[in-house]
Amino acid sequence: MHIIKVWGRKMSNANDKSLVEIIETRRQSHNQHARNNYKASFILYVVAIFASFIATLSVATTLFSKELLAVITAIPGVVILFNSVMRLDEKSKWHYKYFHSLDKYWHQLKFEGAKESDVSKKIADLSKTMQKEYPTFGMTSLQ
Repeated sequence: MHIIKVWGRKMSNANDKSLVEIIETRRQSHNQHARNNYKASFILYVVAIFASFIATLSVATTLFSKELLAVITAIPGVVILFNSVMRLDEKSKWHYKYFHSLDKYWHQLKFEGAKESDVSKKIADLSKTMQKEYPTFGMTSLQ
């Protein structure tokens, strides 16, 4: 039996699972990655806004020492820079795009009577295309 790895997990090849099951596994994985990246990005933006608000209040009320205020003031910039470098928003969109593409092929197989061989070729092409579009690390694409 041949074993292939998909996103760090062992998964049996097509001899053990149908193409519909393989697509379903990939759909779920991309959907989860998209949601996780979106949530992480959202949380980082909330932290940046909250830190900016606290820093503003602190200046107006002299609530914190200068040293602590400097740290709090730096948080929004650091958080937004981190989010930009990690490209969480773009990765979320990429995973959602991949999910919706796989969803289309899943529906074709499950409900429209498409041939597995045709869909398999389309998925191979999709994988090549999507790999080229994946947001790389850093502020700009290195591709």
